[in-house]
Amino acid sequence: MINRSMHYYQEVLWTEVGNYLEHVVLWWAACPLSERPSRSIQHLREWLNTFVPTGDVPSVISPALISLADALGVYVTSTLWDQCFQQTLVASRICGNQNTGQLFCRLIQELVSLCNLCEVTPDWILGAPISELPLVEQIPILHRLDHTIHTTRLWSINESRKMANNWNVRAFFTVTHNDVLNCLSHLNDLRLTNHTTSGEKAFLSEHVEVCALMRGKLVSEVEINKQKLKDSPRECVACLASICKVINLANLQMMFPPKALWKINRDDIPVKPSPYVAKYLGEHIHYVQSPMRCAVTGQMVTAEGVYNYHLDEITESFGNFEVSEGCINSAVRIMRSR
Repeated sequence: MINRSMHYYQEVLWTEVGNYLEHVVLWWAACPLSERPSRSIQHLREWLNTFVPTGDVPSVISPALISLADALGVYVTSTLWDQCFQQTLVASRICGNQNTGQLFCRLIQELVSLCNLCEVTPDWILGAPISELPLVEQIPILHRLDHTIHTTRLWSINESRKMANNWNVRAFFTVTHNDVLNCLSHLNDLRLTNHTTSGEKAFLSEHVEVCALMRGKLVSEVEINKQKLKDSPRECVACLASICKVINLANLQMMFPPKALWKINRDDIPVKPSPYVAKYLGEHIHYVQSPMRCAVTGQMVTAEGVYNYHLDEITESFGNFEVSEGCINSAVRIMRSR
C-alpha cells in the first residue's frame, strides 16, 4: 500500500515538473535557451527523443522528458517559421529581388524537414501508428506549411505578372520555372502517412482522435495547395501569352493606315506594296521565314514552307480588319519574294 501511494505521488510530482520544465528551460533559467538560435534548441529536442527510449530513464520521469521534447518542437516551429517568413515577406516587397524565390524554397524545406521528423518514432522509421505520433507538435507545422505554400503560389503569380508587364522575360522564367520547381522538389520529399483507412479510431482516446482529425484536414489542404502550386507555371505562361497578344495587336494597330483606306474597293493587285504591309512583315513575321530546322524531322524548312503553313493564319488576321483581297495578295507577294 505504501509503495503504491509513493508511486502515485511520484507520478503527480513529475507531471507537475513536466508542466513547468518548458518554462524553466526556455525562459526562467539563468541562461535560457530562448536566447540561443533555434537550431540549438532543435538539437536538444532530437537528443531527448533519442535518449529517452534508449537510456536508463525511470518510467515516472520519461513522460516529463517527452513533454519537454514536444514543447521544444513547438517552440522551434513557431520561432523558425516567424523568422524565415518575415525575411521572405520583407524580400518580396523589394521590386525585382531575385533572392525571394530562394527564401521561399528555404522556408518550405525547413517546414518539410520538421514535419518529416514528426513521422519518425524510436520504434518506427515510417508508418508509425497515429497514437505514437507527436500530433500536438505536427499540427502547427502542417498549418504553417499550408499557409506557406499558398503564399508562395500567390507571390509567383503576382511577381510573374509584373515581370511580364515589364517585359523582363529572364526574370519571369526564373520565377515560374526555377523557384516554383525548386519549391515543388522540396514538397516531394514530404512524408505523410495516410491514417484515414487504418482502422485505429476505435482504440484512440478522445484527445488523440480530435488531433488525428485535425491532422487529416491539414494534410488534405496541403495536398490541394501543392497541386495549385504545380499548376501555377501554366497560369503564369497564359498571362504572358495574353500580354504578348495585346502588345502585338497594339504594334499592328499603330502601323496600320487610317480606316478610310480599308473602304477602297480595288479589283487589281497593287504592284508596289503599301508601307505598313512591308513594315509589319519585315519586323514581326520575317523571323519565321528565315531557314530553320524542324525539330521533328530534322529537315530544313524554307520560307516557302513557312508561307504555306501560316497562309491561313495571315489571311484570317488581315480578314479581321476587313482588308481587301488586293492588300492580302500584296502581303502574300512580299512573303514569297523574301
